[in-house]
Amino acid sequence: MNIEFIHPLIVHFPIALWMGALLFYLLYAWRDDFFYWETALWLHGLGTLAGIAAIISGEHDEELVEETLEKSALAHNVLEQHETLAKVLTGFFLLLFIWAFWKPPRRGMRAVFVLLFAVGVAALVYQGHLGGRLVFEFLLGTQ
Repeated sequence: MNIEFIHPLIVHFPIALWMGALLFYLLYAWRDDFFYWETALWLHGLGTLAGIAAIISGEHDEELVEETLEKSALAHNVLEQHETLAKVLTGFFLLLFIWAFWKPPRRGMRAVFVLLFAVGVAALVYQGHLGGRLVFEFLLGTQ
């Protein structure tokens, strides 16, 4: 791996933190123990900060592969989808964090909150798939 590319060094943090947050939100919904809520909130917040860092590093790394993108319209299209989804998801997780931080969902709304968060994580998996295509199918950042 070329050290010029910083996105691969950062991108795994928001993925792991948001997936961990989902686990602890689920545990809180099931066990009603505030420890789980507090842990989920920390993971969620740190994941959102890491998501912002991943977006910034992705913008940086995109400039390094411009020449390859100009040769392949499909690679460019996949990158645009990956980038757009990253920004939408980070904004989505930020809104969920604001909701959770200022007004934790009451018992009736916990299922809605956890479902929304799970949908975000599912979309995150698809976004990771797009990132994987960029590296393994189009070889971006490997040469």
